[in-house]
Amino acid sequence: MIRELELKDRENVLEVVKDIWEGDDYIPAAFDSWVSDSDCHFMGMWKDEALVGVANLRRLSPAVGWLEGMRIKPELQGKGYGRELAVEMMRLARNEGLKELYFSTYFDNLASIKINESLGFSRVAVFTNLELELKPSVDLEIELKYAGLQIGQEIPEIEAYMSNDWFFVPPEIGQKRNWLKEPEILRRNDNMAVVSRNPKFSDCMEINYIELGKGEDAENFLSLLAGYAHEKGYSRVHTMVPESVELDPFLKNRFAPFERFHDVFIYRARIVELRID
Repeated sequence: MIRELELKDRENVLEVVKDIWEGDDYIPAAFDSWVSDSDCHFMGMWKDEALVGVANLRRLSPAVGWLEGMRIKPELQGKGYGRELAVEMMRLARNEGLKELYFSTYFDNLASIKINESLGFSRVAVFTNLELELKPSVDLEIELKYAGLQIGQEIPEIEAYMSNDWFFVPPEIGQKRNWLKEPEILRRNDNMAVVSRNPKFSDCMEINYIELGKGEDAENFLSLLAGYAHEKGYSRVHTMVPESVELDPFLKNRFAPFERFHDVFIYRARIVELRID
């Protein structure tokens, strides 16, 4: 049985994910918002009255949906529940009238990749997951009024993927700022970044989208972003960098990958082409 999760299901969901990502899964932080968000269908799959898996379907527009948070209890993996849940979520998307479906996954999530490719998904983009820990130091004590960093709240339409932690707003979705928390746009010379508060961790500044100049100009801009985050009270900065963007300016500013470069994959499928019947 698959049904919509409710607040009363919290403990059951926490039990499912407690050992995933070494106990550091983001599902507990997202639980309340997914349950209460009218654009989300946060679903649980039950077997013999026990919760064995969860997944969330987020409607981005009348035609486009995003799949996220698909989890099977670790001790029950390998029994076919992952594929069963994936098929149920895709049928739900079809029943909701969606035309396209996206999701992101980590490079070593081989079981999920195999299942979803067999059901009709194709990889459409690759990103690098980077994080910077902010520690009080001289190089972060930047007086912004002298830095030439322009700060505004008017976010332009951007026809590219915009990341928000592990969630990505696809290029065809307009008004992307509506999916961000406290969004701002920061500019200096040929550099521009859209930043916001991470949706799951309030101490983290998210770089949702970035355009960099060349060489030292790009490095200096990223240093200013770190200084800005530090001044705003954040303890870390997170971003997903598309494979078309040079990584050296990030690495020279102490951004670090989780395990390797080019480690986050985005998949897309047209609903009518899914092999779910």
